[in-house]
Amino acid sequence: MSAVAADPPEASLLDTSLLDAVIREAGRHRRADLQARLARERTRLTATSCQVVVVGEFKKGKSSLVNALLNLQVCAVDPIGATMAPTMIQHAPARTETVIDQSAGCGVEIGVPNELLASGLIIVDTPGVNGGLTDARAAATLRAVSDADAVVFVSDASQEYTEPELAFLRGAAQHCPVVVCALTKIDFYPEWRRILDLDRGHLHRVGIEAPVFPLSAPLRDHGLRADVPEVDAESGYPAFAGHIRSALVEQCRVQARRDADEAARDALAQIMAELVVERAARADPAVRNTLRLRLEAAEARAHTMTTAAARWQRILRDGNTHLERRVDDDLNQRLQAVTGAFRQRVATSDDLVQGWDELRAWLCEQANRELMAHRTMLRTEADALAEQVAGVFQTDETATNALPAIPSLASLASLASGRPAAEGADPQFRTDGRGARWTHALRSGAIGMMPIHLLAAFGTLAGLSLAPIVAPVGGAVMFVVAKRTLRTSRENQLSAHRAEAKRAGEDYLQKAWQAAHTDSRRAQQDIYHQLGNVFTERAAELKTSAGRNLESAALEIKATDVRSRRRLAELNTEINRLELLAGQHR
Repeated sequence: MSAVAADPPEASLLDTSLLDAVIREAGRHRRADLQARLARERTRLTATSCQVVVVGEFKKGKSSLVNALLNLQVCAVDPIGATMAPTMIQHAPARTETVIDQSAGCGVEIGVPNELLASGLIIVDTPGVNGGLTDARAAATLRAVSDADAVVFVSDASQEYTEPELAFLRGAAQHCPVVVCALTKIDFYPEWRRILDLDRGHLHRVGIEAPVFPLSAPLRDHGLRADVPEVDAESGYPAFAGHIRSALVEQCRVQARRDADEAARDALAQIMAELVVERAARADPAVRNTLRLRLEAAEARAHTMTTAAARWQRILRDGNTHLERRVDDDLNQRLQAVTGAFRQRVATSDDLVQGWDELRAWLCEQANRELMAHRTMLRTEADALAEQVAGVFQTDETATNALPAIPSLASLASLASGRPAAEGADPQFRTDGRGARWTHALRSGAIGMMPIHLLAAFGTLAGLSLAPIVAPVGGAVMFVVAKRTLRTSRENQLSAHRAEAKRAGEDYLQKAWQAAHTDSRRAQQDIYHQLGNVFTERAAELKTSAGRNLESAALEIKATDVRSRRRLAELNTEINRLELLAGQHR
């Protein structure tokens, strides 16, 4: 049985009455530019979604959790296979499945009719990671996390959180502050309550405030198929789904509603500003010329804000150049630091054949930590650039003193990428066995005995018996040469292993950093272009407002007293009506 009915989200979260009213007012006042911007805001509001990324180690029940949550078979589940590429599930009138750039590892998009998805939920099931940050694939999963509105971290009830899992959780929480934990397979492990308490204690210890939901997919399936609500409730999924809907999806819509209302109030303020300026000119004839001069200056400044010479344009260009350099410098410094530490470990390791797995895990963890820190740096500096441009824009703004809304960087550009994780190839160690090394050493010792054999042969030809002297000396020479050869062989083999390990590790780092550089540069350029578009549009609106204000004042100077009084009454009525509209939606 699958839920296909799509109950509409709460009306209050999709209330577009203010937007619709201001769109109509913009039309009445011939502000097509404001109408277009608010129409886009309205579309964005009604299409608001909440992207939840499901993460965790292999075989912990991530795909089963997604299937049980939606009561649909959308993710492949079997005891041997595992999710190998991200799978995005969203609402659609009928089931669809699309492979997105499979060669780049981007994954699959699935559309299904489902009530929970229809509320705006988008679920991304990610490939598992073994060992948390010590897995090279963790970098790709964390990139998906950085774009998410919320993260569901999945672990089963077989054991408490491991240190690698907690390290991964801390990294995920840095990129996405909304974290929900799921404890799966509680039907299979009798000690799940003890594990649940331990997991909550671990979360508290590392400073992660996240609810933990104990879940059973088999109980969920039985409860729904047998239509036994009590069993379904015991599975934990109804409470889990309720939290997903109320605490995650609806919160995304609340924020979208606030952003939309802010845009509507900003547009309404621009419309009212024109009327207030005209009323001021009509109410006091003595200030008309002064007002006209001030409006002419304001119009000139507003025009400048639409050109490449505008201060905000210069700040944006300079800031983007700085951000570009910071991306390169930060990545280079982090690469050098990890590479240096890795080389030091290789140089001091005496057994890379047995110790490679441990060294590789350490290298992946260090790389993932540094790349996470780099992404945090990029987001922080991009936020600072947006704030700086907005501050300069506000200072130069002429039509209103309100700070222009700074767009969310999450909506400007994705810091994540569908690029698969760079894993690199393991080193190909060539190892001679102990017997082979001794055979080589003894052969070298035998070769070292050749001068002694020649001496003995010469003595025999001369009628001298040198055996009592040659035998002990020859044995000693053979032992010394064999021992030295064995030591040299070991040193040469260790040197070859170190060179091979160094090559494999540095190859992995180069691939990981190249992917990170490409992603960061693309994100930085997207942010630059989108910020430019946002503030260019706003500058054009201000230029239009300033021009209309000046036009109104110029017309008023030429108007008759009778016409001025009539128009003044109309303005008062219109301003009062718009103030009432604004007051109704505070």
